[in-house]
Amino acid sequence: MTMLPEPTTLLHVLLTPPHRASSARRSWIMQGISTLAASTVALAFLILLPGCAIPGGVPAREPDATGVVRLGSRPGDAALIESSDSYFEGVILLSGRPPIVRGQRDARIEASDLEPGDRVEVWVGDVCAESCPVQCEIEALRVLPWRRWRLPPAAGFLR
Repeated sequence: MTMLPEPTTLLHVLLTPPHRASSARRSWIMQGISTLAASTVALAFLILLPGCAIPGGVPAREPDATGVVRLGSRPGDAALIESSDSYFEGVILLSGRPPIVRGQRDARIEASDLEPGDRVEVWVGDVCAESCPVQCEIEALRVLPWRRWRLPPAAGFLR
């Protein structure tokens, strides 16, 4: 550790211009400046981090809709029913191969793990094709930890 020559008051060290300070003080001042800069960068990172999505997870914003999974007769066919927003009623959930997570810890699961009656939160992309049902690229799905009821697979529901 570098010893500072007298006087060692912090005010004196801070008010002494770096070019007039001794080499020990200059070193101490530069170390303080670099620590302050690193702390500022770390603080900015922590402030901005919640606004970013975790790769392979859900976006850091509210879901666009919530509802219940209805599976079709073919593997990979899943639609949203009982949607919180009627605009998304019947939207195909697995278009675009979105990341699917389960519960509050966002554990990754496969599309084959979806079951009829799973309650889900759905995040959609910026643009949807106007049709009935609407066609949206699904950004992410979160399966909620409880089911409203169990639905049997519907033969021919999605063709």
